[in-house]
Amino acid sequence: RLREELLEGLGTLPGLTPFPGAANFLLVRGPEGLAGRLARRGVLVRGCEPFLGLGPGYFRVAVRGAEENRRLLAGLREEL
Repeated sequence: RLREELLEGLGTLPGLTPFPGAANFLLVRGPEGLAGRLARRGVLVRGCEPFLGLGPGYFRVAVRGAEENRRLLAGLREEL
């Protein structure tokens, strides 16, 4: 349930393309440098530049509890 809610929330944000998944994380494509800007806010996401086939702008987010997911979405809203 939380994964679906997070996927839906990510999909409402301009400039982001979230990809559905079955694991405890979601892959997202967004503006280059977004992961670094989030880190400065204390919101950590995993940059996926080193992964074959991905590059700058791709990152993954863990599906966490409802409050942590809201914090992630709020940080993304502010940075976008």
